[in-house]
Amino acid sequence: MGNEIGGIAYLARAGNLAVPILDHSVDAVLMGWCAGASLGDRARKGDATEADQELGRIAGRLAARHIAVEGLQPLEEFFSALLQGRFIDPNLQEAQALALLLFAQKEPEVALHGDVHFDNVLLSGEGWQVIDAKGLYGPAAYELANAFRHPRGCRDYLLNPGTIDWRLENWSGALGCSAWKLCQWAAVKTALSLIWSNTAQDRELLAVLLDRLRTCF
Repeated sequence: MGNEIGGIAYLARAGNLAVPILDHSVDAVLMGWCAGASLGDRARKGDATEADQELGRIAGRLAARHIAVEGLQPLEEFFSALLQGRFIDPNLQEAQALALLLFAQKEPEVALHGDVHFDNVLLSGEGWQVIDAKGLYGPAAYELANAFRHPRGCRDYLLNPGTIDWRLENWSGALGCSAWKLCQWAAVKTALSLIWSNTAQDRELLAVLLDRLRTCF
């Protein structure tokens, strides 16, 4: 299961907002079948703005379920590679300092899917349903942090400053947090993904998000 060890418990508790978990073992999960496309497919076909709006609504509905945190992984533990690393890159150094500050603030913690993004939302007979949860618990503002790196294949769209500003304003409203707080979590999650995968897109996005924090908030 890797870092999705708590995901099964989260999805089971999410009810009809998640694809049903029919069975699982230590290294496999059997889920219900979703015949529809993903929300990422909709974005890639040209409906990226509508997909952004839908993702915010989905995250808000998940938050409203008040899912129990028992058996889920602490978000701080999930971030160990960023919190404990040694970095030469100044943007990673800045993101590390920001992550340390965020976790030191000890905000209220809630259950988190932990990876709500466009290709983890599928259309079924029950409507849009989430899959592939990490199963974490931490501040509510984290829930859409990784979505800033998506949809896959839409690099120019997701790096567009207008897209980022729209997402900060509208997704923060869906999560009940400030745009500033959401931008902080988006930056540190992008930094964590950069450590794991070292992609040019993550490097560019991290620079844009950190610049937003320096100049806009």
